[in-house]
Amino acid sequence: MKTPFVRIRPSAECQIPTADCRLLNAEGRSALLPFGLPSSWVLRPSPLPLALWLLALCSGLSVAVRATIPEPDNLLWGAIYFGANQVTASQTNVVVEARRTLTGSALSSGRLGENPAAGHWYSLALALESGSTVLDPLASQTSHTLFIVVRDGATVRYTKSFTVGARGQVTRLDFGEIDTDGNGLLDDWEQRYFGATGQNPNTDPDQDTLNNRQEFQSGTDPLTADIRHPADLNPTNNLITIHEVTSYALAWKLGQPWPIAPANIDLNYVTRAGYLWKNGEEYRVDLNAATNPPLWWVSGQQVRMSAKSAGQAGSAITRTLPGAFRPNDAVPVTLDAVPAREVSCYAVQEQVPAGCDATDISHDGQFDPTNRVIRWGPFFEAERRSFSYHLTPANTADEVAFDGAGSFDGAPVDVSGRVILVRRGFVRFSSIADDRLARKVRLTLQGESSRPYVIEASDDLRTWQAVGSPTADDNGRGEFTTSAGAAPHRFYRARPKAEAP
Repeated sequence: MKTPFVRIRPSAECQIPTADCRLLNAEGRSALLPFGLPSSWVLRPSPLPLALWLLALCSGLSVAVRATIPEPDNLLWGAIYFGANQVTASQTNVVVEARRTLTGSALSSGRLGENPAAGHWYSLALALESGSTVLDPLASQTSHTLFIVVRDGATVRYTKSFTVGARGQVTRLDFGEIDTDGNGLLDDWEQRYFGATGQNPNTDPDQDTLNNRQEFQSGTDPLTADIRHPADLNPTNNLITIHEVTSYALAWKLGQPWPIAPANIDLNYVTRAGYLWKNGEEYRVDLNAATNPPLWWVSGQQVRMSAKSAGQAGSAITRTLPGAFRPNDAVPVTLDAVPAREVSCYAVQEQVPAGCDATDISHDGQFDPTNRVIRWGPFFEAERRSFSYHLTPANTADEVAFDGAGSFDGAPVDVSGRVILVRRGFVRFSSIADDRLARKVRLTLQGESSRPYVIEASDDLRTWQAVGSPTADDNGRGEFTTSAGAAPHRFYRARPKAEAP
């Protein structure tokens, strides 16, 4: 027997009962008409018998129940991976379910391989209804949260929460460690933060010095400057303890890698960690203080002393070297560190020139032979210290270049003073510039520190004439200007003044 249909024309005298019924148009699609029905629409009553409907229409009887209107389904689809392998349509024991609770019964389910058109993808339809009450126990409403569960037989392999979208919404939801574009970033992670795959793993959108790959590996947000200082091994409390500071400083001093980026510990990060610990342990990110780490980490509310800005202002480090070296002789090197009064933590490091040996290192400094760096500190008192060591240059070396750095409360300070040390008696011209119109030549020499020199010129390499007598500065540099002469070629040489005839 076919289901009876009744064409309804509502009027003021006839109230339409609204028991479990669906409004259908000629194509069988549902819709909600709040202010009456056109003649092309019909009501399909169920389960009330037709006689009850007619009675209700003729007598004005109102049935005190509400109807709800079905909406087009949401559709979920995607790939499922177990380990590195995608689940295929042949694995029909794999089922995807939608549940209201993790342990509840399934509202809907989809089995791999049951839909040939889906291939190796799963598909799952979620029934929707409108209205304030859902009458279909398997239906949901927009904004409801469901749990999508992947079962391998009786074993639950994955679970994810899903917010039901608007009518007819189609959403891709993958399961497992999927990296379809092979960029080292899982698709789920890219979708969660960027809304699309194909992100560049080497960019740093939040400019916190960690690129997308490092953010992914650390489990941090690539779009928000990471609040966690690398020394903080407990990311839930935003505190740097003395244990964390000493562990971090020891790894830096020994040149050991750190598990949280940057793996090669930066000198300024070390002193900033000490500063944060000494000023109350609690810390936070303040982009008004600085736009880059480590100075954007500032003390929180628990402060044991007045936490001032980074103490590089007024702090200084000066290197002192002898005038020259002799082959096979160890020469003393001193770095005099003077911290400003308000400094909480500072440290110093020195790059040992290639081919040189460093010995007799003071103040418990450590030499890292892999990176050829001497490291001192960190120190938690604003006291002046003179760090020293002995350097033995290689036998074949004519000059040695030095490079060091200091850090005060996380702010870098360059080492001033001597940076070049030359072999006794060594001198060379480091640059030549000529003014052809004025027939002038400007020469720059590199020799011994504070040593006076005599510059001689010759047109034939036999007869030499003194043309200048510059004195090298503290770093052994000297400059002078002389006439270019009338000959097409002219030669110059420099001799220490004490050795000049």
